[in-house]
Amino acid sequence: MIPCQTLQSQIDSYLDLAQNNGLVKQVGITGRDVAGWEFSELGRERFADASQASRKPETSEAPAVVPRAIPAPVVNATDPVASILYPWQRNALDAWEAAGCSGITEAVTGTGKTVVGAGAIERTRARAKGTQTLVVVPTIVLMNQWHKKLSAFFPGRRICRYGGGVHEDFSKGSLVIAVVNSVYGQICDFMAHCERGGFPSLLIADECHHYLDAPEFSRLFDFAFSHRMGLSATVNSRNAGKLGGKCFCYDFKQAHADGLVPSFKIINVAVPLTYEERGSYDRLSEAIGDQLEFVNRFYKDELTEVEDSDLLRWISERLRREGAESHPALAKLMGLIFKRASILCLAESKMVLSAELVRLFVNHRMKVMVFFERIASLTDLRSEALSRLERIKEPAHYWCETFHSKLDDEERTEVLKDFEARKGGALLACRSLDEGLDIPTIDAAVLAASSQSSRQRIQRIGRALRRDGEKEPVIVTLYAERTRDTNVIRDDRRNFDGVAEIFDADSRNCISLLTRLLEAIPRKT
Repeated sequence: MIPCQTLQSQIDSYLDLAQNNGLVKQVGITGRDVAGWEFSELGRERFADASQASRKPETSEAPAVVPRAIPAPVVNATDPVASILYPWQRNALDAWEAAGCSGITEAVTGTGKTVVGAGAIERTRARAKGTQTLVVVPTIVLMNQWHKKLSAFFPGRRICRYGGGVHEDFSKGSLVIAVVNSVYGQICDFMAHCERGGFPSLLIADECHHYLDAPEFSRLFDFAFSHRMGLSATVNSRNAGKLGGKCFCYDFKQAHADGLVPSFKIINVAVPLTYEERGSYDRLSEAIGDQLEFVNRFYKDELTEVEDSDLLRWISERLRREGAESHPALAKLMGLIFKRASILCLAESKMVLSAELVRLFVNHRMKVMVFFERIASLTDLRSEALSRLERIKEPAHYWCETFHSKLDDEERTEVLKDFEARKGGALLACRSLDEGLDIPTIDAAVLAASSQSSRQRIQRIGRALRRDGEKEPVIVTLYAERTRDTNVIRDDRRNFDGVAEIFDADSRNCISLLTRLLEAIPRKT
């Protein structure tokens, strides 16, 4: 008999998965403080299809849907994951097996990559008894999320953790979830028992672009794993060979066609720099050009195999590994680039417009997340936003808090819970919400400052697209005109073709454009 606590954990995990895939949504229940569950429109359609297939001829009416009347998927005793796979997840696993159980699944954020990993664990164990599985993640938060989900998928099986003060290695069980910083430097010793005992091994590298692009983390691949799987929303094809190359891709267009990603709107807003900001930006750009020319001459032989897109990563890794004292020219270049980036991150017009956008979204009883690069920006923006929100006649809706790496785990958990419980509000976040972390469903995102990374943009937009079956999310990007900021929007039409309606605006007409768009969205009651 499965213990009640374990069974409840399974049910909660299935409900979380169903919510992520747009099948169910949380609703209020009269007389109860705890929210219940009901099918979304998409969920009702799928439930109706399933009911029709198994219905007896004399049955003519579908069962009524009531809060929390969501049946957990029927678990196959021999394969507890297979029964909850969506077609794309099954296709991804088939492609991975066809590639010799080696390769990367690249899939849109929020569509269920963790379930693909769980499927790989189950298929590999069925294929090769005694398989020793190592799941590598970039953060402690992700380690704990994987632990919760795998514990629900495989009740009764020991799921070990390694990192963040916990040291449960393979002497405790055959499945270990580890933070990359804790294992990459000792990977051969960590997996040595496989060679000694002849055990097959499986590596699942979550958010694998971190390990593929960083020379230090590439040491993770020094051990010859029997099977390898990479999971990511965005992978650099040049480095993908370390995990067997891409074996399956699931993009926005496919996820939208399957009903896992909603249609959404993108509003790209060009904002001006002040006279002082423009002068500083131009002077720093000239200095960066001169310093870059010097670096290219001084490090000519070493840079011959480094592509332009990887130059900053190469410099950063070199400085981290050998120190700024050993490479003053590289350190100077990075300092200049950082100062120029600060101008774009802290541009006055971005701060002012971000605060006004928060007021606009919250006034429409929407949940909005604002992404910045620097923690200092968040505290400044919160003060400005709150002063504007206080003008709203219904103060219960002008909740506004920050989320960043300097908050401890308990504080961050409380902030997310508070945000999730509200009908409207603003969460101001730095990079700690970019990848992996489960966040509440939101109605809008403001990308107030970001790098020129297409990967980061895709990750952040994916954060806003967890479907609830009803809303059409709004993504607003603020970029400084006539700067490198313009790079962040250059690939939008290619990446989101057929999924997003894209608008171009500036700081003068942005609010009026958004107001017209939001007026067409029914307000929450």
